[in-house]
Amino acid sequence: MDRLTRAEAAKFIGCSMSKLYGLEKADLLKGTYYQIGRRRLYITEKLEKWMNDGGEIAAYERRMTE
Repeated sequence: MDRLTRAEAAKFIGCSMSKLYGLEKADLLKGTYYQIGRRRLYITEKLEKWMNDGGEIAAYERRMTE
């Protein structure tokens, strides 16, 4: 199981750190990471599945413009 930091996860899915934070706050990345203290580690396989299933970036962007 490969793990990524927030910065690595943002680069992996092709978004900025602030967009990644927004996705987290909107609960759109649930199940793709786990938390140890204040540190979040993302699971590569779960992020890949999330992206292959269509992700939620477009839904998040629509929600932010409404």
